[in-house]
Amino acid sequence: MRGDTAADNTLDAFQKAKKEGGGPKNAAIFMSSYPLRYWYSTQWYKPNGPQFLMIGGEAAMSSGWVDSGNSQFGMLAKEVGAAVFTLEHRFYGESQPTRDLTFESLKFLTSEQALADIKAFIISMNDKFKFSHIRWIVFGGSYPGALSAWVRQMYPDYIYASVASSAPVQAIVDNSGYLEVVLDALNNYSPKCAESVHTGFLKINELMKTFEGQKRLTSLFNSCYQLKNDSDNINYFYEAIIDPYMSEIQNSNAATIANLCS
Repeated sequence: MRGDTAADNTLDAFQKAKKEGGGPKNAAIFMSSYPLRYWYSTQWYKPNGPQFLMIGGEAAMSSGWVDSGNSQFGMLAKEVGAAVFTLEHRFYGESQPTRDLTFESLKFLTSEQALADIKAFIISMNDKFKFSHIRWIVFGGSYPGALSAWVRQMYPDYIYASVASSAPVQAIVDNSGYLEVVLDALNNYSPKCAESVHTGFLKINELMKTFEGQKRLTSLFNSCYQLKNDSDNINYFYEAIIDPYMSEIQNSNAATIANLCS
């Protein structure tokens, strides 16, 4: 049985109010409800099999994780006879707790509240399917990977195991190590390519120091607007030119890195 049952399913969303001078511990809990979208499939489920949950992150979700048996998630589910689920993260896709994205509304967008959503979802599914042997195993990569690890830690009575791939469980302000990995990947493919990229960014840094250099960069990168000497403008420029390297390396194979270095 497969389906998108968002229209007739409502899960509790939690907001923890902070006490004055303290964190969320022992704080009052205010409850609200909103439609939280999910998909499921029992096409591979066997009696006494586990329950797999692919946690959604900062994007809309779809039925792909529960439809396909070609991913590692699907192949493992077939091997162990798991019922599979995927859950959309609040404020993404159609899982909208509020009607707008104002600062007042976005106070409901926290990882702690997303973890409470996962717990509420599991309770709801246990009631819906009446599983005879409950063993929820949660999966996620990157931010959802961190959620996967945290939810196992926060709600061990509900989560049997967690698979947290590339999970940034420790907050890092200056995550320069990420770009070091990108440079290492380029260097492993082609030292000449890595050196060319490194030299190019050093040149950009030099040009960025002067108004004439900024005009030159505006022309070289065919920017719609003249670069301005303010931090937001410059940070956005660097993000725009670095992002293709980060994205290609993170989701890379030999062919994509070759295209990047060509």
